[in-house]
Amino acid sequence: MPADMVRGCFRGAPTMVFIARDPSYDFSAYDCGLLAENMVLSIWSVGISSICLGSPVRFLTDNDVCRP
Repeated sequence: MPADMVRGCFRGAPTMVFIARDPSYDFSAYDCGLLAENMVLSIWSVGISSICLGSPVRFLTDNDVCRP
């Protein structure tokens, strides 16, 4: 898959934030969800549009071009 297709899944977003969790901590998924929610609400409060996506995670982990 060409690199342009990989970048295209983010629709040309000027900034992206990736949140990683610690699987050894039972509540890390909840903490990451709360963090994402607070970031989106904070960003919207200053008039900047934002969107929270979970689907790119599967694309990035299942794609040979993206996998380390």
